[in-house]
Amino acid sequence: MDEELKRFMDGSATIDDLQDEIGGSEGVAGGDEIELINDAERTEGVQNRLATMGDPFELSETHRDDELALPTLPKDELELLLDGFPPKRIEKVREIMASNLGKPSLLRLVPVLRENMPEHVSKTWLRKKNLRDANFVMESAEERGVVDRHLLASMLEVVANSGSVDKTISFYEEEIAKKDLTPTAYFDRIVPQMLIDKKRIGRALKFRDDIESRGKHLDLISYASLVSYYGNHGQLGSALLTLKECQSVHSSPPGEKSLSRLRTICRKLGVDEEEDILKLIGRDPIQWLKEGQQSLKREYSKKGRRQVGLPGNRLLQA
Repeated sequence: MDEELKRFMDGSATIDDLQDEIGGSEGVAGGDEIELINDAERTEGVQNRLATMGDPFELSETHRDDELALPTLPKDELELLLDGFPPKRIEKVREIMASNLGKPSLLRLVPVLRENMPEHVSKTWLRKKNLRDANFVMESAEERGVVDRHLLASMLEVVANSGSVDKTISFYEEEIAKKDLTPTAYFDRIVPQMLIDKKRIGRALKFRDDIESRGKHLDLISYASLVSYYGNHGQLGSALLTLKECQSVHSSPPGEKSLSRLRTICRKLGVDEEEDILKLIGRDPIQWLKEGQQSLKREYSKKGRRQVGLPGNRLLQA
């Protein structure tokens, strides 16, 4: 009986074959009746056991899922280092490192490893977040009583970078007065520079007048911003008047960066050699370099070198 059961489990025999072998058929000759009865009982017992066992070739759901699931491979050193990185980008990093015997090139690694900002993170969102963080720091500093001039200057710069003109001027006029502090030149510089960047030149000039009414003046950097604004917009007259005012206040012109644009405008208008203009903006300090590059620079092209080989060619022709 055990052999028949093994054959059925192996699939080499069906139930009908086992019944024919065990139960006997009408064509069994000379069989004993007792043996036939016993064989029939054995056959019925096998059938009952098979019914309780079910189909041995049918996989259960758990076993089927285990068979179809992909094997979990252990993570290598690169995957552990870049945990959470997309598999495609990890594979690109692996290809770059495999293509070099030494250290891989940063020019190839940086574009692959560079994180992309989420879509909701915009310039406006970053400004608002920066302002919220700064307000939290200010509240904590006020609770501890450690607010000083330097912290207020940093807070004013954050408010100015947030882009709100009214909030910036309100903070400058009210918050600093609440702390009984005198605004320094750095405070007076942040506001006009923000107004100039926002192209609110009218309010910047009004702020300058308010500063002068208190007996103070803008510093050289603020005047340089005004001169640069006028120069970039082609307003030569306003730029020269502001430059003259700066020299009368500080006895010195602003930096060369703000004057280079004015020299270009004067050169185009043909007034760069006039005495009054030279007193205000002076001569170009790199004029010698421009003249050398224009007229004294050696030309290494075929056309420029045609006279170099001419004597040797004449001797060969002779």
